[in-house]
Amino acid sequence: NSLILSPDGVSEVIKVDFDTKDIINLIIAVDGINDHQAAREVAHFAPHLKSRSDRDTLYNIWNFVRFHIKYVADGIRYEDVKTPAQTWASGFADCKSMSIFVGALLRNFDFGYSYRFAGYDDSDEFNHVYVITHTRMGNIIIDPVFDKFNREEKYTIFKDYKMRELRYIHG
Repeated sequence: NSLILSPDGVSEVIKVDFDTKDIINLIIAVDGINDHQAAREVAHFAPHLKSRSDRDTLYNIWNFVRFHIKYVADGIRYEDVKTPAQTWASGFADCKSMSIFVGALLRNFDFGYSYRFAGYDDSDEFNHVYVITHTRMGNIIIDPVFDKFNREEKYTIFKDYKMRELRYIHG
């Protein structure tokens, strides 16, 4: 608990009747808000997920969020978007806040990643978000709502928003 910062007293963003564009913009804003505050909130904790390979580190991130943050869907009329500190303090999140938590951890490891917004069952609206990590091995899916690592449900529509480019470290 001491390795993840406590919330700074600023309440999470809750808004009634968000549309899809509002949600996308808010997730992207929270990811980069205040010079990557989300990543700083988990900076002391992130090294504890490091493993001998990038794939194992990514598995550890998926596994930690999947089994230490309870998935709770938002209500029908409101959207709740939390920073990692707020998510950790509450102990629960929906796919939006879980994805921000994953993105913050990935930023600490200098992985490239995108948020994938997806729609299912012939929907023309996005109703789920998760993270696609860009590695030298190819893309790795981190969706802590889904019960398998590096897997995704079959979607009918999707749009990716790249947040950080893949960086190759030489030497």
